[in-house]
Amino acid sequence: MKFVKLDLNLNSSPCNKKKEDLEKRNKELSMKNNENNNLLKTVVSQFSEFLDVMHNGNASL
Repeated sequence: MKFVKLDLNLNSSPCNKKKEDLEKRNKELSMKNNENNNLLKTVVSQFSEFLDVMHNGNASL
């Protein structure tokens, strides 16, 4: 009976490389998402202030 020895080097496997690439991309997208959320909050708050000024009649063009 013959036995075959398999060397499973998981650190350099294509799946592990793909996982690392996806983790890196996920971090990048999370940072962009946080930045976009902050920008959106700023725009919404400024628009709200603008509406208050318009409603009070204190706006000048």
